Amino acid sequence: MPRDKVAWITGGGSGIGLAGGIELAKAGAHVIVSGRSAETLKKAEKEIKAAGSGEAIALDVADQNEVAKAAAEIAKRHGRVDILINSAGINHPKRNFRNVSIDGWNQIVAVNLSGMFYCVQAVLPGMRERKAGLIINISSWAGRYASTLTGPGYNATKHAVVALTESINMEECMNGIRATSILPGEVATPILEKRPVPPSTCDLPTVSPTPLATMLTRMLLPFSQVTTPLPSECLKIADHVERENCSLQSRSASARAAPGYIAIVATAMNALSRFLVVVMGFLRYWL
Repeated sequence: MPRDKVAWITGGGSGIGLAGGIELAKAGAHVIVSGRSAETLKKAEKEIKAAGSGEAIALDVADQNEVAKAAAEIAKRHGRVDILINSAGINHPKRNFRNVSIDGWNQIVAVNLSGMFYCVQAVLPGMRERKAGLIINISSWAGRYASTLTGPGYNATKHAVVALTESINMEECMNGIRATSILPGEVATPILEKRPVPPSTCDLPTVSPTPLATMLTRMLLPFSQVTTPLPSECLKIADHVERENCSLQSRSASARAAPGYIAIVATAMNALSRFLVVVMGFLRYWL
């Protein structure tokens, strides 16, 4: 469990990062949230401290020197980082090939990919020395299924997040270090405001960052200690997956005027994913 662990969360001022930080603080971890906005971080720090133990360190993950200084400061104050959550991510309103600028592309790559790499590199030496560590990288549904809605820069970097996570596991598993990626669909976070046409209040996704934050706490357990979900829990998870997929399906279809057969295939995939989640839950519960 995360009790007495030191967790460092980039992009922790809002959205999934902040929600995860609050859940970890409630579970007993000391949480350090990092972000670029001093005002946002100040509010986030108050919420973290209201839930448990925490602090904030201002940081632009795209700056390698800032990352190194922040990691050194955390090591000086607490001696280690047990858990790293890379949640920092950006996108631009002008994000498609027809209008993305070179500067815009470079900024997306610098934060979404290089920034994550810098943070991983900063904590790996200490984790290797202790033969323990957990790294959670927030990718995206776009990290598995590209979309014109998210654009080539976001699609490419979020795919790369998954590949980098797999590389950590291949190279560092013998050092007791685990890594995983989370690929959320549409979640009601501030990044939606960066869309070419930001969604109106009534069009915002109904999925909050909280369910994903709860998922983070389960990832902290060794595999042998993971609690087997009850069938009723599996149904709730399946419903959550289906609602996210349906939301993405409807938005992507309206944006691209997709042919009917694509919608049929997407619906079938949603039903299959729901069925498999439920079946796997029952098997784990009864076997």
